[in-house]
Amino acid sequence: MNNFLSQEPYISGNLFAEKKVAGVTFSALLGRSVREPSMNDLYYPMGGNEELENETGYSISIGGNYKGISINYSHRDISNRIQWIQDSPGSYFYQASNINRTTINSISAEGNLSFYNFSLNNQISLNWGKTEVFSGYGQSGERKTATFQAENLPPVISIGRLSYNFK
Repeated sequence: MNNFLSQEPYISGNLFAEKKVAGVTFSALLGRSVREPSMNDLYYPMGGNEELENETGYSISIGGNYKGISINYSHRDISNRIQWIQDSPGSYFYQASNINRTTINSISAEGNLSFYNFSLNNQISLNWGKTEVFSGYGQSGERKTATFQAENLPPVISIGRLSYNFK
């Protein structure tokens, strides 16, 4: 069930290119996105923030596939990321805020193997990223930022599937 207050207007566009050379399929993807704050982000009691700006981001992905084995690298860069941040240490209250920038990188490999009526698929991804947040102004008025490891980003994701085709 969708709640009107949780809807997040989101616009994205992608350019995709693919080329096969000597049996290897190379691909590239370039994307751009804009996410407006949700109604909750803007107006939630005791935490909404009507001054939020839109999130903007871009992504780039390059990869190759040879006989069912693929390797891919992707990079995402998000500016003005909307995140709910604790008001103060130990507080139970959070407020929607724009943080400076988040970058996320990923390298993934995937393989498929078929035998008899079985099909085995395995994918593993290695992920890393960082978040920069505004931390105040220096003595000469320059903006200062603090850098942290990106939150909610598992360093390794592995997915395996075994399927059987009934004939």
